[in-house]
Amino acid sequence: MVDVAIISKNPHIQRSLSLFIHAHSTFNLIYNNDDQHEAFKMLDRLKKVVVLLDIDVDNLKQILDLYSTKHHIILYSHSKDFLEISQLLQRYNVKYFNVYTKPDCIFHTIKELSE
Repeated sequence: MVDVAIISKNPHIQRSLSLFIHAHSTFNLIYNNDDQHEAFKMLDRLKKVVVLLDIDVDNLKQILDLYSTKHHIILYSHSKDFLEISQLLQRYNVKYFNVYTKPDCIFHTIKELSE
């Protein structure tokens, strides 16, 4: 079982990603919210979580600085804007997908990180 957390301030993203996670029996959704304080508490408490992190959340770089070495983070964007994404991918050890990524690719990325 792979523990997955979704951090996004967009309710549509939260809903669609949570439906995706619930559709796979090997994934366990443990967090789906945009409350930064609660997210920090959860990430501090747990050992290894795959975090689906919306790049539009507040304090994105703070979350990456604090948790990119402790947890597996996959950045999510609802656009094709790659300039900021490429900078984040170079600086942090994270993966990335956007709204155009096929669900199978997202599934395999999460599974790959959890092994």
